[in-house]
Amino acid sequence: MVLASDGARAAGLALAVTLCGAAYVLVHEHRRKQKKLRPKQSAANADEQAAEQQAQQQSEQGAPVKEGLAAVVNVIEKDVLIATLYDTATAAYSLIEQTRRAVYQLHTEKGYSVDDARKMVHDDFQSNMATVLRAVQHKHSVTEMQIAASHKYYKDDARVNEAFAIMQNAMNGEAPPPPRAQAVTRTGKARRRGGR
Repeated sequence: MVLASDGARAAGLALAVTLCGAAYVLVHEHRRKQKKLRPKQSAANADEQAAEQQAQQQSEQGAPVKEGLAAVVNVIEKDVLIATLYDTATAAYSLIEQTRRAVYQLHTEKGYSVDDARKMVHDDFQSNMATVLRAVQHKHSVTEMQIAASHKYYKDDARVNEAFAIMQNAMNGEAPPPPRAQAVTRTGKARRRGGR
């Protein structure tokens, strides 16, 4: 009798788990279908609508109003944006070159075909690229949203567009130009401390 009740409990538990799983699938499918039926809006469009709503609320309260995405996300300084884009280009290209060398090494030393070697390193490459991009963003204390909003804000600036193009080309495997030499501002001897 004890074994029969344990079997009945196990069967009841299995049935309950199956019903919960089925309910989850039905709810998920319903949400997915509803999402398809809604008119699609791009992320930028949604951000702009949020910015307009926030600007309207601020104007009603008498606060100064920023336009567009600048109201939602802090726009970073132009020089910080350019430096971030150049650093991203350099870091991304460096990672791409490391990955190319790894693929070549797997091909020549281990005998894998180039496609098989590429497939082997693909997941690591994507993970490493995300890490590299986060590291550059952390170095400059910016977020991806700030970079996107700032690029949109400075869209008419030639230097920003050049830096953005360099970053895109680097992401596509083209070597970025060497960093520009910094102008030397000090001339002569360094000053000594201590009055001597």
